[in-house]
Amino acid sequence: MDGLLDRLAERSVVDAVAEIGSPLATSVFLRLFGLAESDRRVFAQLAQAASINLDPLAGPQVAALGRSAMGELTRFLDAHCASAPPSPLARLAADDRLSRREMLGVLGLAVVGGWQPLAEAIGNALYWLLPRPEALAALREGGREPARIAMDELLRLEAPIPFTARVAVRNVALPGGQVPQGARVLAIVAAANRDPAVFERAGELVLDRTPNPHLAFGGGPHFCLAAQLVRQTGAVLLARLAERFPAASLADPEPAWAGTLIPRRLRALPVRLGGGDAY
Repeated sequence: MDGLLDRLAERSVVDAVAEIGSPLATSVFLRLFGLAESDRRVFAQLAQAASINLDPLAGPQVAALGRSAMGELTRFLDAHCASAPPSPLARLAADDRLSRREMLGVLGLAVVGGWQPLAEAIGNALYWLLPRPEALAALREGGREPARIAMDELLRLEAPIPFTARVAVRNVALPGGQVPQGARVLAIVAAANRDPAVFERAGELVLDRTPNPHLAFGGGPHFCLAAQLVRQTGAVLLARLAERFPAASLADPEPAWAGTLIPRRLRALPVRLGGGDAY
């Protein structure tokens, strides 16, 4: 992480989406899986392609591309399991409680549920943080726990996965009518995360909000497998960036959002780092 920030320190303006979020997500998975630096480009391409599977509204052709990409990602990980150095990937591959297929399924879910959400969460978080110097100062002066609490709040406000699809297993009565058994339901997580009946000052950034029962990672048996990875990595990165670049600011006050529903992401987020500290 510090190596990534080191490489950006001499730049006047960087794109937080392409030059911080995506490289960070790739680096985390390379280390987690014990992959070599030479695998970076291929893994990033496969992870991005497989992320199509996050979109429950993808049309037949796009969904087919997602399934194909998942197959390629699975074959890539399968080929690296035996040769991986001591790492979580190697330990998982050696766990006889899982079949090879089950093990590869867990790895694939971790990539789909973690790579793009982490990559996009960084830009989305900085979009909220950088116009607020007091928020950056709070991150800079706080410890690990305040940063984690802040990351949850930023995920609540700008979740990279703003909705999900489910199928009703029984008839469900709601205030607006009844959802029949077998109906496909689109649950708007982004709306639930700003529900004023649950969250005081629901549309505002409250860095120390706790408890914070947001649904950015879903809930119940479908809770995101990579939730802790995204939370912890995002919190560490934002705290380190605030510490090293206390004068960081948006270079474009009105960055453009991508025209996609999933993920909720910025096309680019030009950031002035403003020079580093005495790190």
